Amino acid sequence: MRVSLNCELCKKQSEPCLDKKTKKIHCGNCDKVQPDNHYLKYQLETLQLWRSGDKKPFWNIKCDCGSIETPKISKDEKNVLCSGCGQAYKLSVPFKIMMIEQLKKIK
Repeated sequence: MRVSLNCELCKKQSEPCLDKKTKKIHCGNCDKVQPDNHYLKYQLETLQLWRSGDKKPFWNIKCDCGSIETPKISKDEKNVLCSGCGQAYKLSVPFKIMMIEQLKKIK
């Protein structure tokens, strides 16, 4: 967890996310709106931990072309590619394996 939050509603610790439109903080477990906290909101904006509306996990990687997007898997399922330019990312082998597994889950 990059940032943790003790939710007052579900009483669990989770990774919060920020709604990009409303700028409200949401719990990662119960998805309820949390009390406003300027410091936490600033951290979430800086780390770009945005709330996804479809409840699927998202993985954004910055490419050399400048785009920050969820990558895609190559046809042979051995590389992780930029969604913008199609260039293969230079990732460590364990991270590449984990990324391919996670991207297969959200297809």
